[in-house]
Amino acid sequence: MTTVPTQEDVLREVAEGRHLCGLATRQSTLYFMHKYAWSHLAYSEQAFYSADYGYAVAKGRQALLSKISEGLSAIKASGEYQKIYDRWFGAYEPEPIGWPKALKYVAYVAAPLLLLALLALVWSWNLRRQVAARTADLRQVVDALAESEKKHRLLAEQTLDMIWAMDTDLIFTYANPATERLTGYAPDAFVGTHLSKHFDEAHLNDLMKIIAQEITKGPENSDVILESRILRRDGSSVPIEVHGRVIFDEAGRPVLLQGTTRDISERREEEAKHESLQVQLLQMQKLDSVGRLAGVVAHDFNNLLMGIMGYTELSRDFVKDNRPALELLDAVLKEVKRSANLTRQLLAFARKQTVAPQVPVPDTIRIGGSETILLVEDEHAIRESMRLFLEQIGYTVLPAESPEAALRLAAEQTKPIDLLVTDVVMPGMNGRELSDRLRTEHAALRCLYLSGYTANVIAHRGVLEENVHFLSKPCSLNELARTIRGILDPPD
Repeated sequence: MTTVPTQEDVLREVAEGRHLCGLATRQSTLYFMHKYAWSHLAYSEQAFYSADYGYAVAKGRQALLSKISEGLSAIKASGEYQKIYDRWFGAYEPEPIGWPKALKYVAYVAAPLLLLALLALVWSWNLRRQVAARTADLRQVVDALAESEKKHRLLAEQTLDMIWAMDTDLIFTYANPATERLTGYAPDAFVGTHLSKHFDEAHLNDLMKIIAQEITKGPENSDVILESRILRRDGSSVPIEVHGRVIFDEAGRPVLLQGTTRDISERREEEAKHESLQVQLLQMQKLDSVGRLAGVVAHDFNNLLMGIMGYTELSRDFVKDNRPALELLDAVLKEVKRSANLTRQLLAFARKQTVAPQVPVPDTIRIGGSETILLVEDEHAIRESMRLFLEQIGYTVLPAESPEAALRLAAEQTKPIDLLVTDVVMPGMNGRELSDRLRTEHAALRCLYLSGYTANVIAHRGVLEENVHFLSKPCSLNELARTIRGILDPPD
């Protein structure tokens, strides 16, 4: 029991869970429960203690006392007094003891006595039943142990894993029938042999170290799992997996070693196959990495070759009457073509494929008319050489170094754009995406895609689909011109 200074503290102790119940007046309980919204508290209707209440006035105020008395009398006469009294002081009035309550008190005393007598009779009767039931249970336990022993013996005899036990001298004391399949020894011949008979020196030393470690750990040791090789009766060895445990007596002394041994020859073969596949996979990944690198190198190299080829072809037009210069420029073009062939060989080595043009190409070059070509290429040399050439043969060329610049140029045009010539792989937006954007404003726009990448790189970009025009870099300016006319003047 704990005391506190105020009735508010009593209720707070209970409300905050520090005590199970508290003792306070009903008025205080109702007041503080309402004030602090302690709706989880409940008060007893039965009063623990009742006291008489009165009222008083200051000495010499008899007139006031008379007025209060008259007022209370009037309240009593109206019945309101009793209501007020019952609400605020009724809990403290002793409850009159009537016949029902008296009988209840008698029942409180008599019921336990009758219950005790009944329990004594039940206990005596139940004790006899328990003795009989316990006897039956013990009989069932004995039968169950016999059945369990039979099942375990059957399991040990039928399992494919070798089950064994040996004493602390490492002499085998038990071996199941699976021992013969694994070692070639019948169980009777295996029992009584020493551990050293069945392992070569290296594997035996490993086993001896593990056994010593497990014994040192004491009774708290856990099962140990290890792999080794056991010698068969014919002298061959078999890879095995051993699950073993040291058994200790109540005094903590090692008394027995027991466990199972499994032939893992098939597992080792599967592991060897898996390792071989892993090596092959690694080799394929290396080749794939080489192929990716080759694709990137080929793209950049093709762009360089196309720039060299374009400027060289343009230079020929300026030295038509200079035969030595023409021969030198033709030699440059020949070397460029050899370099292009080298790129194709590199891609073939990396198991990539080049992309052949997908355009019906005319044999002759026809001078362009009033057609407008939007040329999008992020490589400066390619863009400039193509622009100069196309302008020389009569086309209006709108050069753009990026898809964003191409969109701005197209938005500024007041007349239709006849053909979009664009690289496929560019920063920010690829050629197919650029074509789709432009066709929202130029529905009849035709498109020719150029790329130095391999087919597997650009295939998912939608430019190798049927009826899509594609030209692989590097290509000559004459080949470009014939391809453009093939697109602008398709055959009937």
